Amino acid sequence: MEIPRYRYGERLDTEVQVDLQLMINGTRYNLTSAVLHNGTSPKVGHYVAIYNKSATWYFQNDHIVREVDVTTISEIPHNVYVVAYRACKKNV
Repeated sequence: MEIPRYRYGERLDTEVQVDLQLMINGTRYNLTSAVLHNGTSPKVGHYVAIYNKSATWYFQNDHIVREVDVTTISEIPHNVYVVAYRACKKNV
């Protein structure tokens, strides 16, 4: 899911709520990653990522990777650019 952050080259600083889970048409989706952009335009700035691997959240900035608390997700409302969710397996 892409979140528009620029319009005609101008940065949109609208706050976006990033939920750890979504429910769409009866299917639950868990957040797996988010790409953040720091910069003044889509062509100028720096991209970083927060992702979940084996139930642990990580922050990656170029070659630097560090473990972060899940609450870090709530701190990204102005910089989030792309979020990825995975559908949960249904109970059998």
